[in-house]
Amino acid sequence: MKRKVLFISSPQIEYNGGSVCSNRNKMALSRIFGTANIVAYEIKFPSKIRGFLSKIWRIMNGYFMGGDNDVRKIRHIIETQNITDLFFDSSLMGELIYLLKRNNPKIRMVSFFHNYEPKRMQDNYRGLKSKVLTYLALKNEKKTCLYSDKIIALSHRDSTLIQQSYNRSADEIIPITIDDRYDDMTSKEINPTIDMLFIGSYYLPNVEGIMWFINNVLNYVNGNLVIIGSGMEKLQIPTSYSTRVKVYSYVENLDTFYNSAKMVVLPIFKGAGMKVKTAEALMYGKYIVGTSEAFAGYATNKDSCCICNMASEFVSAINSYNPTIYRKAIFASRTLFNTHYTNAVAIARLKSLME
Repeated sequence: MKRKVLFISSPQIEYNGGSVCSNRNKMALSRIFGTANIVAYEIKFPSKIRGFLSKIWRIMNGYFMGGDNDVRKIRHIIETQNITDLFFDSSLMGELIYLLKRNNPKIRMVSFFHNYEPKRMQDNYRGLKSKVLTYLALKNEKKTCLYSDKIIALSHRDSTLIQQSYNRSADEIIPITIDDRYDDMTSKEINPTIDMLFIGSYYLPNVEGIMWFINNVLNYVNGNLVIIGSGMEKLQIPTSYSTRVKVYSYVENLDTFYNSAKMVVLPIFKGAGMKVKTAEALMYGKYIVGTSEAFAGYATNKDSCCICNMASEFVSAINSYNPTIYRKAIFASRTLFNTHYTNAVAIARLKSLME
C-alpha cells in the first residue's frame, strides 16, 4: 500500500534544538516515502490580540497545542489528499490525536516525543504558569500515549520517564542526529584561538548554566570564553571578566568558531531530551567538558567526553588540557558521531518503524 504522511508540527524558533530535530524528522520522512508523499501542516499560535482569550479557551478544553479549527482543517486534508499516516512532531498534541483518532480509527498515528515535557515545564517556568503548563503537558502526553499507534523517544531516559508516567514505553528510540559538516583539514588547526566555547540561546537552563560557570569556574582557570547564542547579549557578565568573555548573539557560520576552539564547555544542569549542542561538538571532533545532563542520552568515551558536575571537576578538567587531548578528541568524538548521531541513523530507524 502506498503511504502518504501528514506531518503535523508547531512553529519553531529559527534555530534551536526543537527546530533541528523537527527538520530532521520531516527530512527523514521525505527520504523514506518521497517528498511528494509528505504533506505539512503547521499549528499556528494565535495573534497577541486573541492570544489571552485563546489560551484560556485552550486550557478549558484541554489543548496544549492547536484547537477545534486545527481538527477541522486536518480532517479536511485527510479526506481530500488520501492521507494514510499522521506524524505528530510533538507529544503535546494529545487532545488533537484523541479527536482525530476517534473519527479516523484506521489511520496510523505516530508521535515523536522531543522531551518528557512535564519536566521541561517544571525546569523552565515558575509559579502558577509552571503548574498550569505541567498539568496540560501531563494530560496531553497521556492521551498521546493512549491514542498513538507508535511513539518515538529521543533517549532511553525519556522512554523510562514516559513508561513511569503513562505505562507505555517508546516503540523506537531515535536520538538527536545532524548533518555532517566536518571539514577534516580545517578542523585540525594546530593553534586554536578559543580556549572554551559555549553554544546556546538565551534559554533558562543555558543562562543558569553558563552564569554558574562564569561565577564558579572561570576565576580558577586560564583562557578566554566565547559564548554564542540568540539573545545571549542579555547576559549580565561581571565587569571583572569583560576582557575574558566574548558574547555573540548571532554568527553567520559556526564552523569557524568550533574549528578554532580547544574545547566545548557544557555546564547544563537542567533540561529534558537531548542537547543538540553535544551532537554538534562531537561532529566537529571537539573535546567536551560538560555535566551529566549535557551528555544525557549520549554514548561517551574518555578521550572526548569529560563529565563534570561540580566546579572543582570543571577546574581540574580544564586545567589538565593539553594538545594531546585536543588531537585524541578529534578521532574519538568523530567516531561517536559517525556511529550514533548522523542523519543516516535516524532515517534507518524511522524507516524500520514506519514501513
